[in-house]
Amino acid sequence: MIDLNELGIKAKAAAAALADTPESVINNALIRAANALVDNREEIKAANAEDIENAKRKGLSAAFIDRLALTDKVIGS
Repeated sequence: MIDLNELGIKAKAAAAALADTPESVINNALIRAANALVDNREEIKAANAEDIENAKRKGLSAAFIDRLALTDKVIGS
């Protein structure tokens, strides 16, 4: 289970570390992350299909499952 308090502490530390990072470096990192999502979309969608099946088996709401679903449109091109 995710410890939200610990996650918040890590996020705050990451924000502080990035505060002095040049915008060009941050933009480059975001572009590389976006490209990785597009390049790996089939693997991501396959893993997401498993997540959706698990959510259905657990009886989670249709609204939750709809928000969980990743499509090519959601991932981007």
